[in-house]
Amino acid sequence: MAAGITYPKGVSDEADLILLVFRLASVFSAATAIAAFRWPIFVLIPALFVMAQKGAGEFLFGVSISHTDYVVVVEFGILLGTGMLVLEASQRLAAKWEKLRPEKEAIENTTALLVVAGIAVHFADYFYSGHAKMVLDGGPWVWLFENPTAVLTPNA
Repeated sequence: MAAGITYPKGVSDEADLILLVFRLASVFSAATAIAAFRWPIFVLIPALFVMAQKGAGEFLFGVSISHTDYVVVVEFGILLGTGMLVLEASQRLAAKWEKLRPEKEAIENTTALLVVAGIAVHFADYFYSGHAKMVLDGGPWVWLFENPTAVLTPNA
């Protein structure tokens, strides 16, 4: 999110405008990431910004980028943000009805469970990515020796 898109200025007016918008959006996204510590709804903006930035990179460079390269970051942000939203909403609801008020330990356990679930989703994405590479038609080494990863460098 903070790295931004690297592209030479002056190639086209359209590209310059896209880069300006994304430079400004990255500042807004960073601010919402900080705000997310207080208001969990804001965690969705940086997660979705990553997707938008990769889409803009695909458009600017004309290189198709697999979503598996970055979707794990987006998934984790959305999972954690949504879980924290539900947790905060349940706490506010419980504040109105004393019988529903959760204990502090239950809140801490739920938060830890959300983080562990996010990490599990992250690891699962890498597991299935690795599995797919091992069962390619050319054998387990074809991805390692024949994948042109250098074309992804400008949009990394």
